[in-house]
Amino acid sequence: MKTAAKMAPDSFRNDPVESLPGSSEFGMSDDPEQFSEIYKDLAELVGVGNARKIWKVYAGLNITFPQRLYSREYTRTFIAKNYQDKSPRELAKATGLSERRVRQIIREIKSETKE
Repeated sequence: MKTAAKMAPDSFRNDPVESLPGSSEFGMSDDPEQFSEIYKDLAELVGVGNARKIWKVYAGLNITFPQRLYSREYTRTFIAKNYQDKSPRELAKATGLSERRVRQIIREIKSETKE
């Protein structure tokens, strides 16, 4: 399975925007309203140039984005650093976890520090 890190260039920011070969000489539009729906949405979100870069790297692939942005390890570390200053409700909102799950993690952290 290819990962994005292996497939994508080092940075989208540093790459020039490229069109389809010959598209500019034939007058292909850079108007996002002429793009397919997903690319229209991307162009609105990240700009036409970046939408073209994403298209160039990922065209034809089916991509599923996890609901979780941060890793479990980072989330746990974040909770460990902040549970004494913030309520479980605030931590749940910040991490996207339920309050119940935040309380479970806090209990786990407290029991690990006792050992």
